[in-house]
Amino acid sequence: MKGLIKGNHLTQRAVAEGIGMSEQSLSQKLKGVKHFTADNMKNMAKYFGVTTDYLYGLADLTLEVF
Repeated sequence: MKGLIKGNHLTQRAVAEGIGMSEQSLSQKLKGVKHFTADNMKNMAKYFGVTTDYLYGLADLTLEVF
């Protein structure tokens, strides 16, 4: 997730505000001090326009058309 933040030239403050949590809480979760909840992950995915599978490292951003 740190890569998404840096890659999009965002601050932790902007992301925290965008997903409805404090900057301190986001920082602690990014450092592994606290864990992201399912709702946190859903909000992060929506904010960045990716899937939760992508955030968990289970999928990439490419889509296959069948």
